[in-house]
Amino acid sequence: MNVKLIVLVITAVIVKKLSAEHDLPFDVVWDWIGRTHPMTEYIAFRQEYYREFWSPSELDTRYNNFKRNFFRIRDLNKKYNETSYGITEFADWSDDEMDMLKTKEQYGIEAMGSPAAKFTKRYVASGKEVPTNFSWLDLAKLSRVRNQLHDRGVACNSCWANTILSVIEILYRIQFHEVIFLSDNELIDCDLSNNHCFSGSTKRGFIRGLVDGFVLQENYLGICPKKFDLQIAEIYTFQRYGEKALVDYIANHGPIAVKMRVPSLITDIVWPRQLFSYKGFGIVRADACWGLTKPQHAVVLLGYGEENGVKWGNDGYFRLERGVDACRVESYAMSAKLKKLNVTHNFY
Repeated sequence: MNVKLIVLVITAVIVKKLSAEHDLPFDVVWDWIGRTHPMTEYIAFRQEYYREFWSPSELDTRYNNFKRNFFRIRDLNKKYNETSYGITEFADWSDDEMDMLKTKEQYGIEAMGSPAAKFTKRYVASGKEVPTNFSWLDLAKLSRVRNQLHDRGVACNSCWANTILSVIEILYRIQFHEVIFLSDNELIDCDLSNNHCFSGSTKRGFIRGLVDGFVLQENYLGICPKKFDLQIAEIYTFQRYGEKALVDYIANHGPIAVKMRVPSLITDIVWPRQLFSYKGFGIVRADACWGLTKPQHAVVLLGYGEENGVKWGNDGYFRLERGVDACRVESYAMSAKLKKLNVTHNFY
């Protein structure tokens, strides 16, 4: 039997082994994409995702992107039995546009070592018994699956900020039983330790939350604040390959921000860009990321478990093989203890 993770397209979950069994027949679930013409699907796609274009040439470019991805989905579904794919809002993006969503510098501060160490505390597993399956998915849905799109739908390399704030919002709900919404734009615009929409480090973002703080969504009016609504009390890091500590923390405390490798090319493996541009069922295998060195994307680790390939939701979440540091997801993990919200000041 195998274990798996739940991930937010800014999120992740853990798994152990994989089964070829599926509760829903593979050929029945996805056979429509093998028979339907891509033009028919693109008409429906434009209606669902409100695509409007300034010129016939832009429409032609977007349709060609969609058609290429449509046939990639069909070929992947024919080839692999453990993971299935469908269409998401990114299906008419080009490969270059999808690559823009991958943060170029997620690992910089880790290489610095000691300067960051004084801000963090290594989490050690409590030794308590934890459930076989556990997930904060329901609470995550009270937050938001954030979209890496800036104004007018332009891609923003902001997974570092989106992941941090998703984790903080869910942790606040767990620790203080209140729902809050923090400003992604404020963190992207005003965190000078990171590089805005160009790149960023989750560790630097967490340290910013400890030293300065974060701002509620309704309090950010486009001017970087001098005071902040919410601060981190303590930052937790995890030993590399520390599956037990990750599982213990998730079950007892909440979600974790992690970094992962994202393949750049469509290869002979079960996952490349399709993780983001296509949706589906199943568990991403560890070998999807072999040959890659540095993590380029940040996601939220929400849960873990064991199962035999049942259907899973694709509303911004995916599952990843657990216990083998798949895509380096167990190597760069962080979470936090929070201070109570401070909203005694006004913003002008």
